[in-house]
Amino acid sequence: MSSSIHSPDQTSSESSNLKEGICPSKSERRNAEMILCHHCNSIILRVGDSIWMEGNERDIPLARQRKGGDLTQTEKLQGWWTVKDMFTFENVGFTNSVDGIRYLTCADCDFGPIGRVTEDNLHIVAHSRVKMESVPSPTNS
Repeated sequence: MSSSIHSPDQTSSESSNLKEGICPSKSERRNAEMILCHHCNSIILRVGDSIWMEGNERDIPLARQRKGGDLTQTEKLQGWWTVKDMFTFENVGFTNSVDGIRYLTCADCDFGPIGRVTEDNLHIVAHSRVKMESVPSPTNS
């Protein structure tokens, strides 16, 4: 297992391509490992299904909230695996809208939020809320 970030550099023209829904070639900035739920190991995204987006700091609610608090506790996260089409995911649940934002959770164990849906309908998964795992190499028998 590995928890390293594979985040190649991204140019501003590539960033605008993401917003327009134009995907770069399959080998550019794609996840080289499977993206799994931190808690139940369920597959969130398969190899090559998402594009790395550096930066774009956003507030995401903490997975565990302190009891007795009136306000939702959040943390600022940056570094996202992005997906344009929601049907690309293997196992993701979507919350109802909270203050106009839909959050992503693991569909198997309900852990989350692991990401959110942006204003321009891009699905982003926080690297720090998931884990990466290499796909085993086939062996010759």
